[in-house]
Amino acid sequence: MFHRRLIRLWFAVFAVYSLFLASAQAQTVIGFVLDGPWERNQEVRQQIQARIEAVVGKPRVTFPASKRTTGSWTRSSVARALNRLVEDPDVDLVITLGLLSSHEAVSRGPMPKPVIASRVVGSGVL
Repeated sequence: MFHRRLIRLWFAVFAVYSLFLASAQAQTVIGFVLDGPWERNQEVRQQIQARIEAVVGKPRVTFPASKRTTGSWTRSSVARALNRLVEDPDVDLVITLGLLSSHEAVSRGPMPKPVIASRVVGSGVL
């Protein structure tokens, strides 16, 4: 289990780092999709932010509070939250932080911007 998490973390860091190398912008805006209210959402988000900032440098990335969307623990609310960030022209990268939002992201076809599904369970077709 730990091994899978470590692989996913390094993949996410590599994907984000590659995005920043290719980007000509001064700052890259990252948005987060949360499945629903939870007392540890902020802690988890801050851990991911710190890892990204450590890799690419704090001045090159921003995580505006206005670019965080939270569902209400239902698939439809999470889909709306994901749509909002994917369609937002100011967001360069979207990271999902829950099982529902990650499942929603990987269940879709190609998207117009990079989306990292951070909590994927299983690899089989549903």
